[in-house]
Parts: sequence; structure tokens; C-alpha cells
Amino acid sequence: MSILKTIFEVHVNFFTNLTAFMFMFK
Repeated sequence: MSILKTIFEVHVNFFTNLTAFMFMFK
């Protein structure tokens, strides 16, 4: 199903942004 793929991609994007956010404020 493409819905699961979309959710997975959103999670990956969120994690990547969160990591970049943490590194920016370190």
C-alpha cells in the first residue's frame, strides 16, 4: 500500500529534520 510508504517517508523526513535541528543548536 502506498499509504504505508507515505507514512514511512514522513517519519524518515521528520527524523532527519530533528537530527539536523539538534546539530544546529549544539
